[in-house]
Amino acid sequence: MLPGLVSWAGLLLFLSAVGAANPTPPEPQKTAAIRHGILTLATRSPSVLWTTTEVDGMSRFFQQQTPAIIPKIDYMDWQNDGSGEQEKRMIEYYAAKYAGGKIRVVIAQESRATAFLIKYRDTLFPGSQGVFCGTPSIGKHAPPPWLTGAPKVNDTIGSSTHCSPARKASSAARRASESTRLPRGSRERPR
Repeated sequence: MLPGLVSWAGLLLFLSAVGAANPTPPEPQKTAAIRHGILTLATRSPSVLWTTTEVDGMSRFFQQQTPAIIPKIDYMDWQNDGSGEQEKRMIEYYAAKYAGGKIRVVIAQESRATAFLIKYRDTLFPGSQGVFCGTPSIGKHAPPPWLTGAPKVNDTIGSSTHCSPARKASSAARRASESTRLPRGSRERPR
């Protein structure tokens, strides 16, 4: 055994004996979740890595607040059947689950959850504010006044150019050299 490990184990044993070290952190008060009324609608199931990573990141952010905020999280497990039956079942489910509930903010994670929120907010979560994330766009029209968020941008070249000044300079140099190229079959520079 390593000497450092022995000293840490001894310190933890001593602190737990005197009651100073609690191996499990205290759970934030449940009243915070009720008081804040935040619901996260995740489009996919928790078995999808991208979804769980994004939801975990949001949860960590909320738990770091003082007092800690504990949002309700609902995994919609949206299927791509396109029949409309799933949407009907979800409407019934959310109407029963959150009837009379005081949901103040609904966070819609991904496009399907955002579209669902826009379509059924007044029926299922009346008066709530909406936030969208992980969504490339919310349609051709301006978002309703109760909805805010930042569209997801999948422009990797644009993002890298924005984040890297050296890449921006090389792109500008490339564009300048392309504009002064000789036309095909010509030996003279254009004047």
